[in-house]
Amino acid sequence: MHFTKAFKEREDLITDLAEAGLKIPNHARALGFLTRVGYHRSGAYRYVFRELLPADQINAAMREYRAATYMTGASIDHVITLEEFDMKLARICLDGTLDFEIRLRASIAHALARLDPAAHLDRNCLDTAKCNTLIPRSQPPQTKFQAWKRTVDRAIGSAKPEEDFVAHHLVSCAGSSLH
Repeated sequence: MHFTKAFKEREDLITDLAEAGLKIPNHARALGFLTRVGYHRSGAYRYVFRELLPADQINAAMREYRAATYMTGASIDHVITLEEFDMKLARICLDGTLDFEIRLRASIAHALARLDPAAHLDRNCLDTAKCNTLIPRSQPPQTKFQAWKRTVDRAIGSAKPEEDFVAHHLVSCAGSSLH
């Protein structure tokens, strides 16, 4: 792939945006935004403020639906507001996903511990078919359970003895030490 656009400094990019009709009421804010977000990422937020092409100029094969110029009244402030909203929404979604993951892990751990405190290491407490499934193209060939066990062993092996919670768990729950 050959790129045809030359590098431009942010100041020049702001000038180009203004020449394309995007209002820049606060140059320092626009510069800060491009510095923080980047010109190309900001393009996703700027795109919705570009003028729509007339139907006879649309090139669906090239996905060209908008002109290079901006709608009357469009401002970099609108673009910044849209990006800020998107980031807030992303944080809310990530926070919800993290909360869900933690609750799901806790629920699975509780259900497994009811069977056996070390159920995560006992094939008989897990889905035997899944445990015995070979991982495609693994060298040497290994099952999902073998890979899981290796992951657990690596995590325990990389634990630092000076981390009290790790030492406490291994001594009081697993009956072993880090040494």
